[in-house]
Amino acid sequence: VALCRSGAPHLAGASREGVMKGGYILSDFDPALVPLVVLAGSGTEVALCVEAKAALQSIGVGARVVSVPCWELFDEQDEKYRQSVLFEPSGDGAPLPAGVKPVRVYVEAASTLGFGK
Repeated sequence: VALCRSGAPHLAGASREGVMKGGYILSDFDPALVPLVVLAGSGTEVALCVEAKAALQSIGVGARVVSVPCWELFDEQDEKYRQSVLFEPSGDGAPLPAGVKPVRVYVEAASTLGFGK
C-alpha cells in the first residue's frame, strides 16, 4: 500500500499498460519545440514534473514527462523500449541539433533511485 498525505491529482496520459512495464511516457514532447529535457519521477512527484514541463515549454524548451512507478520492472524491458522512453536519440530517432544531448532529471523525495543507479 502506498499512501500520500496530500491529494494526488489524476494525470492525463496515465497508462495501465505503461505501469505494467515499470515506466512510460506520460506526456511527450511538443513537436513544435526542440526535445531537450526528460523529467521523470514516481508517485506524486510526477505532478511536479508535469508543472515543470509547462514552465519549460512556456520559454521554448521541449520537455517529456516520464512516470517510473517501478524501476525493477522498467529494467526488465528491452533496451529499445527503455531508450525510447528515456529519450536516447539513437533509440527513437528523434532529431536533435548537432552536439546537443538531452538533459534527464529524476524527481524523487528522499530516495537515491533513478537514472544514476
